[in-house]
Amino acid sequence: MESAKALREKRKPVAVEIKRMAALLTGDKKDFTAEENEGWEKANADYNAMSRQIDIAERAEAVDADQKARVLIGGDDLLGRTPLNTALVGNNDGAELAATEEQRALAFQAWAFCQYARPEQITDKHKEALRITGLDPRSPQIAMPLYNTMDYRRLQRCFRLHNAAQALDAMADFKATLSDKSGPGGAYLIPPETLIRQLEINMLYFGGMRQTAETMRTTTGERISWPTADDTTNTGVQLEESTTIGSSVDPSFAKVFWDAYKFSSKPILVPYELLQDSAFNLVTVLGEMLGIRLGRITNTKYTTGSGANTPKGIIAAAPTGVTAASSTAIAWDEVIALIHSIDPAYRNGGGFMFHDSIGAYLRKLKDGVGRPIWQSGWNDGEPDTIMTYRTTINQDMASSVATTNKTLLFGRLEYYKIRTVGEVRLYHLMERYRDTDQDAFIAFIREDGNLLTAGTAPVKVLLQP
Repeated sequence: MESAKALREKRKPVAVEIKRMAALLTGDKKDFTAEENEGWEKANADYNAMSRQIDIAERAEAVDADQKARVLIGGDDLLGRTPLNTALVGNNDGAELAATEEQRALAFQAWAFCQYARPEQITDKHKEALRITGLDPRSPQIAMPLYNTMDYRRLQRCFRLHNAAQALDAMADFKATLSDKSGPGGAYLIPPETLIRQLEINMLYFGGMRQTAETMRTTTGERISWPTADDTTNTGVQLEESTTIGSSVDPSFAKVFWDAYKFSSKPILVPYELLQDSAFNLVTVLGEMLGIRLGRITNTKYTTGSGANTPKGIIAAAPTGVTAASSTAIAWDEVIALIHSIDPAYRNGGGFMFHDSIGAYLRKLKDGVGRPIWQSGWNDGEPDTIMTYRTTINQDMASSVATTNKTLLFGRLEYYKIRTVGEVRLYHLMERYRDTDQDAFIAFIREDGNLLTAGTAPVKVLLQP
């Protein structure tokens, strides 16, 4: 079977043909001729068939990669104990077992309190869950692998819908596809999948940057680079017979870098009573709180970070596309100018990002003939748009139309790349808050963010003077 990449290349001419034929319906022409309609039906059938082949190829490649990776969850701790687990673990007879979600939750609960609990509090179900998952309850750390790229992008699409009802339906479908697995490729055997899902969802929920950015997940934390080339100053040339080909200016080559900065959730205090409650309650609460805290701090950095020993936020990385005429107003023609400040090569597929308060301002803005520029997609089950471009709310952007504020972002927001290293590390602190009978959990994650640009900016801002 051909690779997904090769199939996508084969599909491109079909997509071009569909667009060409759609452009025939202009002016008074409302439908195709019989011959044109036959071509239209064939092009769409070919496109759908090739898309199906691409889906199959992508799935096969993802499964193959997961099988080859067999990611190690955890590792030797400081006391020299054995690794916590691998993607699939063996029982005492050497047979491979896949833990259920309930067993992972019970093993996690046992890890959370068995170090000082009375032996009778550890039930037979806990012991069986620990045996099957291979989790060492004495270990101070659990490494929580995040979703692979394919599943993470599906989760992103749920959030990009923007319509609450549609998003909930998509989320339900997303959860259902994972409910019968030990995580994609078996990689989430020890940490409960509910915990991983809640962590991912709540990191995505806060801010908007993770909803639009492309995420790169690496196993190690060394600096990585993305080479770029700017060849926009060169064009081809028409030659007369027996003339020389001439010369051209060398392309401008550069690199964009990503490091690995450490972020912490700070201690999350959990009453001991919650540890004794349902194992599923514990993992849901921890997943939600970890995701909220890590989502907040990283969204702030990916929005406004300076790039000096911290991620370079999209506000710092994006150049000014338009400077407004007034420091306290945004005009309709300035929104149009911001759209057209982006090269057409990056404009298609572009989107807006702004604070919710700026969104309220834009909802009142009208074009030259009195029509609102904001189009609500609620009735049609579609995301809200401005001039047909999607919108994303980011509460870390400027909240008011005031001097020096960068109030609007527009462009290909997915050109902002987030780099995540390895997994989230979770630690259990038992004694520090014992006087209030609380346990503390603290998580660490290593990430960086930067805007990928080769010279022609894919994203620009509207600046209030």
